[in-house]
Amino acid sequence: MNKKEYLSSIFKENKQCNCDYLIRFFFLEKKFNELENLCNDLLDFLSKHKFGSNIKKIYGEKNYERICFYKELNLELNSLIKKGKLKLFYHNEKNNYEKQPISYEQRKKLEDKLITASCSKCNQQIKVLK
Repeated sequence: MNKKEYLSSIFKENKQCNCDYLIRFFFLEKKFNELENLCNDLLDFLSKHKFGSNIKKIYGEKNYERICFYKELNLELNSLIKKGKLKLFYHNEKNNYEKQPISYEQRKKLEDKLITASCSKCNQQIKVLK
């Protein structure tokens, strides 16, 4: 399986679980995704139409809100990892994408590699960190 196919398959494994300590994470992720889609739509609209500063102002506000949610989402993600609520796995490309558990510290050394996060309680993969 090539890298593109593997990435596609692994993204399909992301799902929400019902573990209570992940409720805030899923809320932040949902809100961030909604804002990202809205910002993309506004940017697309701006590129196709010549409108005044009103639309640009709305885009600026929503983009700022999106960035804030992104930062909050990453803080929550890091907190969950450090508390052991999420497990990290490195998918080793050189070894047929073998899944290897890694620590938070090891993640920093593998920043450009394929890493996923799974719930420690039910083992559901919830995020591709790549």
